[in-house]
Amino acid sequence: MAKPASDFVIVPRAQQPRRWRWLLALAWILSLLACAWGVHRWSVPALGRALGELDRAEQEQAALREQLEALLREKAVLERSDQIHREALTRLQETLAEREEELAALRADVAFYERLVGGSARQKGLAVHSVHFEPLRDGRLRYEITLSQNLKTSAMTEGSLSFSIEGRVDGRPQVLEWAKLDPAAEGRPRTFSFRYFQQIKGSILLPPEFRPERVRLRIQRKGSEVEKTIPWEETKKPAGA
Repeated sequence: MAKPASDFVIVPRAQQPRRWRWLLALAWILSLLACAWGVHRWSVPALGRALGELDRAEQEQAALREQLEALLREKAVLERSDQIHREALTRLQETLAEREEELAALRADVAFYERLVGGSARQKGLAVHSVHFEPLRDGRLRYEITLSQNLKTSAMTEGSLSFSIEGRVDGRPQVLEWAKLDPAAEGRPRTFSFRYFQQIKGSILLPPEFRPERVRLRIQRKGSEVEKTIPWEETKKPAGA
């Protein structure tokens, strides 16, 4: 018995051509090569320029660093030179101040001895040669008063000395009498007895708010009394300055 004919026919599938795939792959590879070549052609000169600029920048930085180091060395030398000059100036000023003090002391000695020998001194007899006050560490003031008389007057001179200090407290005038300045003396003046000269020394205490302006000396001896007022600023200078 014959089989009936089928409506379906089996036909072998045709094989897809692979040539286009190879062409696409080749085109992609060529595009990559072209891209790499373009990048290389652009980047190599740019890299060269960048390396050149970096090298120049490093050279400039090294030169600036050398200049900075040179300036720092010069600055150190100038600072040291300036320090040496300041120290030398300070020592010179100190030496000059010492010489001025020595000169003032020599002038005081000359005036003192002229006073003793009756040279060019105008005043005869008893005189106040110098009054000097010096602050101490405990807040007190040390005083040194030198009395003298002419060598031509050979007799002994005896008497007493006291002083008061005039000044201001909060702008108001005030006088500190001898009894307040030296309470331990209980108001008794200092005595002296000499033929040619004598230094009277001691210490006093001023109130903290007191601002001295003048010192008033009182010298008493038989038959006479002498007063002398000295500005406070002059009592802080060496005698004869």
